[in-house]
Amino acid sequence: MGTEKVNRFIKHILLLTGLIFVLRIPVLYQHIIDIDETAFSEFASIMLNGGLPYIDAVDNKPPLTYYFFYCIYALTGIKSLIAVHFFTTIWVMITGICIYLFGNKLKDYKTGLIASLLFGLMMHTYEPKFISTNGETLINLFLILSSYIFLFYNVSGVKKVFFHILSGLLLGLGIMTNYKAGILAVVFVIHSLITGPLLSHNRMLVVKENILRLIITGISSFIPLAVFAFIFKMQGNLDEAVFWGFLYNFGYIESGKGAFSSFKIIGRTGYFLLLTLPAWFAALKYIFANIKQIRLQGRDESDESGYSHFAFLALWLGFSIYGAAIGGRGYGHYFIQIVPPLALVAAAGYTFVKHYKKSFWSWLLILAVIFTASRIDIIKTYELVNYPNYKSEISFRKTGEYIKSMSVPDDKIYVWGWSTPVYYFADRRSASRFIISDFVSGRIFGTANTSSSVRNELTEKFLPLLMEDLKKNRPLYFVDTSPSGFFGYDRFSLTMFPELNSFVRNHYDRETEIDGLVLYKKREF
Repeated sequence: MGTEKVNRFIKHILLLTGLIFVLRIPVLYQHIIDIDETAFSEFASIMLNGGLPYIDAVDNKPPLTYYFFYCIYALTGIKSLIAVHFFTTIWVMITGICIYLFGNKLKDYKTGLIASLLFGLMMHTYEPKFISTNGETLINLFLILSSYIFLFYNVSGVKKVFFHILSGLLLGLGIMTNYKAGILAVVFVIHSLITGPLLSHNRMLVVKENILRLIITGISSFIPLAVFAFIFKMQGNLDEAVFWGFLYNFGYIESGKGAFSSFKIIGRTGYFLLLTLPAWFAALKYIFANIKQIRLQGRDESDESGYSHFAFLALWLGFSIYGAAIGGRGYGHYFIQIVPPLALVAAAGYTFVKHYKKSFWSWLLILAVIFTASRIDIIKTYELVNYPNYKSEISFRKTGEYIKSMSVPDDKIYVWGWSTPVYYFADRRSASRFIISDFVSGRIFGTANTSSSVRNELTEKFLPLLMEDLKKNRPLYFVDTSPSGFFGYDRFSLTMFPELNSFVRNHYDRETEIDGLVLYKKREF
């Protein structure tokens, strides 16, 4: 690489990373961007205290999301979400650099720059909590690198076979971080066996090479799963990991169909499309132009790889949209998975809209600035838009800080509700594996406070386990959030759970109330 190319690369990377850093400044001084982060934090904190995942802490994500938090806490020595946000910012920067390299390999350095800038802007253009630390943000790096190898490397030679083993490992790591990463495996199969050969003049040769590529990548993708399965088997928590980290999610997805209307997913998808409209315009221009050229002129042998790349990116984009729609919930962070393929397809089609480049970039930049401004004080923003739970973080923080001042680090607490920020601000561990009470109360994640949707089978199955934990660990404080109504917990009063209510009444005294959160302290006998 010549001096001019090196200088250009450095210039572009500084521009990209500078853009990402500026757009993510709000996460570097605010602890909670999304309440989900505190659930991951408590899960990781229990692991740091020697607890086993899925036995001593229950949640429904695959393990690497929690290990990301675990590693940062272990590395820094502090359990701070600001530290997590800092490392996530670096992670997003590296992801952006990989997008740049992907675009450069796809076409040229201009395509790489456009793709990376589109990625940087679209990763920060949605609701305020869009830039929290979540599985979708983390898997993008794995998916981009895995796709890069799969698309641009053949399998001839030991060195290139090794790269495809790496591609499979990266895919497996992505799946172990968030299961929606598995859509890339579907893209690999379809492109290798259908679209790739159809766009080739030597179909049999392409099929043979692609089958070999699939076998190597596919087998390698199971290595992370096998490693975790072995570790969990040795630790004695494999069955629990399979249930909570995998099987539980089928019921979770099914429950979303009744709790969320099709209008919601359509509306939220439409909102994402509107916010990123210029990129979609360029992407569709690129897709339709290639389809038209293939239909009218046939497959030009000199540009066979170009058609193959086009088909792969179109598949990746299409299945990413499907991944975001799974379960009908349409949470904002689900759309993050769409951003990398959209950025690459739009960059490849930028030549079709370059005459409108001022409008193209102005639209995306203005919206990114507006949403960044909305994150300067996230609580205030949610107050302005009348988000029903906007006061919860303030109340959870006051409650957590009160408990921290009235207890010692070894004391355990339990909080009834969707209220993991209390554990975070108190820096006290949960006395039960159920760090989120939804697993016991039957509340469905993400439903409106007034929703009547309930999974009663959860209470029947898991309330005895909660009682077992509480009787064994006897938390110093039991916090009842139901009177506050935060996250709809006024529908799940303790009186609806006689055994739990009796335990609290018989062993705890009411000490104080903070913004509707009632604190009970263990009675001294």
